[in-house]
Amino acid sequence: MLFAIAEDRMVWVLEKESDARVEFEVVDVESGVYAFYAEDGCWLRPRLVRSKKRTLFGMVEQTEFELERMVKIDPGADSFQVAINEAHGVEPNPYFKTVAEIRAYVEKQQRSPL
Repeated sequence: MLFAIAEDRMVWVLEKESDARVEFEVVDVESGVYAFYAEDGCWLRPRLVRSKKRTLFGMVEQTEFELERMVKIDPGADSFQVAINEAHGVEPNPYFKTVAEIRAYVEKQQRSPL
């Protein structure tokens, strides 16, 4: 599971990374409209991947994104906590209804051993 927090402070709950690629436009991800976090609150940095695809009309360059798990540089900084505390609501999903439920879930994931 992963979370995307939009610049309008709404939280999207996604089951897997491929759902993020379907749901969000590359141009918006590249512009920083969404910040992505793993279920334990770790920041997932979007990395653009360009490829060429052969079509009927020749080669077309295609851009997608992948999400890279980032290690915290400053242990005192917790960007997920800041982002989730500023969130206004949750987009409809089958898992969580409120921001408080998401916050509690992530805190539980952070406490559980790997």
